[in-house]
Amino acid sequence: MQTIVDMIVTHIPAHNQTAVEASLDAQLKMFNYQQMNIDERGLQQIKNYAVEAGLLSEGLDINVFADTRFDVPIEKE
Repeated sequence: MQTIVDMIVTHIPAHNQTAVEASLDAQLKMFNYQQMNIDERGLQQIKNYAVEAGLLSEGLDINVFADTRFDVPIEKE
């Protein structure tokens, strides 16, 4: 766990060790570890923001980066 925390803190120094450990704690449900399907609409929106902010010079094909190998069927309630 410490190796992962160190990597995150290296790339996102504003997040301290306690915060990173809490975000990785499955019991706190900060992330949904049961359903990790790609949120294509969400990724598209992030891409659009990056283009608008000048972080990307042009759009990119989200499907090149989206790994759907871990997708699971979602049951409608």
